[in-house]
Amino acid sequence: MNFPFDQFEHNADSYRSVNALALVHAAKLAYENKAKVTSKAQSWGFTNVYFVDNVGTSTQAFVACNDEYAVVAFRGTQEITDVWTDLNIPTVPGLGGKVHKGFWDSLDSIWTELDETMQKCCSKGRPIWFTGHSLGGALATLAADRFFPRVKNKPRGIYTYGSPRCGDEDFANAYNKKFLDSTFRFVNNNDLVTRVPPRFMGYKDVGTLRYFDAIGQLHGNLSIWESFLDKLNGRIESALSLRGLDEAEDHHMKYYMKLIQDHVYNNTKVIQ
Repeated sequence: MNFPFDQFEHNADSYRSVNALALVHAAKLAYENKAKVTSKAQSWGFTNVYFVDNVGTSTQAFVACNDEYAVVAFRGTQEITDVWTDLNIPTVPGLGGKVHKGFWDSLDSIWTELDETMQKCCSKGRPIWFTGHSLGGALATLAADRFFPRVKNKPRGIYTYGSPRCGDEDFANAYNKKFLDSTFRFVNNNDLVTRVPPRFMGYKDVGTLRYFDAIGQLHGNLSIWESFLDKLNGRIESALSLRGLDEAEDHHMKYYMKLIQDHVYNNTKVIQ
């Protein structure tokens, strides 16, 4: 069995929990070495696996494909050079607005090779999917948008986990006109990374929110007041359990993995 991709709906045009599960596994796999990535991707049914990386910017991604579809997964924040990328907040013009300079430069450092690889994997109209955790989520968002004019079919889906914001309001509005219904931005309660760069600096979220509350229920939308109370509840529970700083703990890949697995295995619905 090629779980978690054995039930992957590669032609889906709306949210699928099984796709969220498969792609969070791919996002987690992006942190591993090339040998493990290749072995695991092949066990999932991918016949070809390609790696794109730049040592100078510590930007890494893999592209896995078979006869039916392709998946692009970006590695998230892991080394000190990645942290510098996250903190490089100034914007530069791009993709209908202004985007985070650090994220754009990071993607640009691998773009030529990545673009060629994705075009090769998307031949014959194969749908393409993007995913990533943390910094990888931001890169997946920008890559999907940047790649769109290169192919006839737009990316089928972009699923991100704990992603920071990528650009300003103009960028977000332009992005959402194309990808609102195919981008699902997962946020775990108090995950601090999902709140940076801050809105007061002009940054805006993109895509459709998928929010895990303090008790692990998945929401499609929350009012500002509901979100405030839930984040407060999460901080209180974290303090009582001595789990550590809630804002940092909630960003960990292992929690996104567990929450999405519970969501799928328990067949819970998205609370709207």
